[in-house]
Amino acid sequence: MKSRTSSLALTVAAVLLWGCGLFTPPSQREAEHFLSLLQKGRHPEAFQELSARSKREFIGQFGKMEDRVLGPEYQSRNLASYQIVQLETRGDSATAHVKLVSRKGATVVNDIELVNEDGHWKILTF
Repeated sequence: MKSRTSSLALTVAAVLLWGCGLFTPPSQREAEHFLSLLQKGRHPEAFQELSARSKREFIGQFGKMEDRVLGPEYQSRNLASYQIVQLETRGDSATAHVKLVSRKGATVVNDIELVNEDGHWKILTF
């Protein structure tokens, strides 16, 4: 009886921790953080979440991150909500499959590629 009670207590604790987001993979938390910054129009902070390679490429193409250079699905005035639908992690890289919803209700499904750089998850492509 004691082991059943212990097992039940551990199961309940695991469910509670999972519900609080403590078991959310770090790569998924990074993708959600990045999308949240874009949604709020906080582009300089979102730019800091890019990998070193992506920063170099982005600056080479656009100069700086602003709504006018982002695809319409990522522009702060258009992005109403987002959801990480699925996350695939492969060692030091990950792909977050995301559903983006515009303020007009249009839905776009896109992928965000992430890379682990010096122990921190960063956005590679979006």
